[in-house]
Amino acid sequence: MTFFYFIASMFISGITEFINSLFEKRHKFLWHALNKIGGTIEGKRVVDIFSTTVLMKHFSDGTTFLWRRPVSYIQPSLFVQVLLNELTNKADARVEDIEYFREAILKQQGEIKDLLLSLVKKSNTQEEFQANIEAWYNAYMEQISYWYKRYNQRVVWAVSIGCTLLFNLDTIKITSAIYNNPALRATMVQQATNVAQQSRYQDFVVAENVDFMQQVGQTNPSLLSPQTAKDSLKLKELFIRYQYQKASDLGIPIGWGGVHNASELKATVGSIQTVLGWIITISALSYGAPFWFEVLVKLVNIRNVSKRPEVAKAESKKAN
Repeated sequence: MTFFYFIASMFISGITEFINSLFEKRHKFLWHALNKIGGTIEGKRVVDIFSTTVLMKHFSDGTTFLWRRPVSYIQPSLFVQVLLNELTNKADARVEDIEYFREAILKQQGEIKDLLLSLVKKSNTQEEFQANIEAWYNAYMEQISYWYKRYNQRVVWAVSIGCTLLFNLDTIKITSAIYNNPALRATMVQQATNVAQQSRYQDFVVAENVDFMQQVGQTNPSLLSPQTAKDSLKLKELFIRYQYQKASDLGIPIGWGGVHNASELKATVGSIQTVLGWIITISALSYGAPFWFEVLVKLVNIRNVSKRPEVAKAESKKAN
């Protein structure tokens, strides 16, 4: 079941990432974070400074929804450069005297003024001031990352519930089928072993999945290097289809194929066993694909270790 949960979680992850890309959630979380920084520099809010500066424009392609690649992360060094350029009204923000920064900051308004004052007080040189701003920015981005992960976990739960019901992913039914079908069990054990031989979970994500990218290269070579958000969404859509096909190819009893009429559907949905199987599946999928990959690798390694003494005994008997 661990292997099934891993494959199903990959499918859930693909849908979740597709949703987040479609609605530009990473981009929105970043700009929400900038918008939360109150006050102004030279009469401009921080979020407005970054939305209008020339230094940021080359990070986004075009302005039309789905045909652009919105900015979802700003490098700390770029954040400092843009901020100090606006603060000093200089193209390169190179000022040797730290007092110049103190005087410039005192002319600003609100929260950003208090923040920069606290950082400049701890600095003796421009380099120290820049390093202090970067350290604060990195800490702030960690907090934003935590917000995003909390939001993303809610999406994972919602998608897990939807997919479990839509595809009838009943853990109890699937476990019974695997237990009673030696051929299916052997196939899943072999595929789980192959997966566990990979050292990194990242080998299974969209761009790093060799098998998937080879298929894309044969059918949609232009998507190997997506240039717009529309291309990225198309690539994620193909990845969802790829993961669904992998799950279907296992021969696991998923879907509503055994339900032929309304009475059978009512009996299935009304079954306590079915509902319990759904609840177990939803709970398992909420842990995410990285978790199940780690569990799978550990279980396969334990299985391999336990088989070594048996192999050694068999070789010893042959030798005698």
